[in-house]
Amino acid sequence: MNPKAEHRSLWVGISAIVFVTCSLLSATGIVPVPAIEIKWPTKPALSATRYVPSYSRVSGREIVMVYLGSAKCPFANDKALPSLIERVKVALQQRSNQHGTTFSAIGVAVDWRIADGIRHLDKFGSFDEVMTGRKWYGIGARLYFREMLPGQAATPQVLVFIRNVSPPNLQYPETTYRVSDETMLVRKVGLENIDKWLERGLPLPLDLLEL
Repeated sequence: MNPKAEHRSLWVGISAIVFVTCSLLSATGIVPVPAIEIKWPTKPALSATRYVPSYSRVSGREIVMVYLGSAKCPFANDKALPSLIERVKVALQQRSNQHGTTFSAIGVAVDWRIADGIRHLDKFGSFDEVMTGRKWYGIGARLYFREMLPGQAATPQVLVFIRNVSPPNLQYPETTYRVSDETMLVRKVGLENIDKWLERGLPLPLDLLEL
């Protein structure tokens, strides 16, 4: 026989004997069986990508984001704006949790027709509250452009303020809740300014947050 073939046959025989011996020992529990575990890689858990209102009672400090747009404004109907506003809502909600405050998002459409305003706001996901109708005469424009938090009358824009929310008490027993001390934190007008603010991490004045 060829020496190489004889040598190969010898190793095959030895390997077979070792395999059989290990199998017998493993069956008796004397030698543990090595286990080979195959795991397919899984995708990492995704963080929240859509804003979901809490639908719960509010008490104490609350951060509020207001989106102001219009069905008739070409800048407020840029295709990139809905996803941008959604990211702002989610990020601000997370920031509010970090500061131990509640969060809510309000959508305001500065349109004459209610139906037009509702269709516009529907493109921007969920809000805790929406306002539309009567264009610049509507309550949303009155509150967030002229009276409570006056600013530039332009769309689109995002404004963020903080307020105190109080539950009913002996002084105000007839109300379900009341808000006070509305303090402006930031106002960003135009898609580009909103985008830059988001890219910087949505900086907010910490001294006002801690009042």
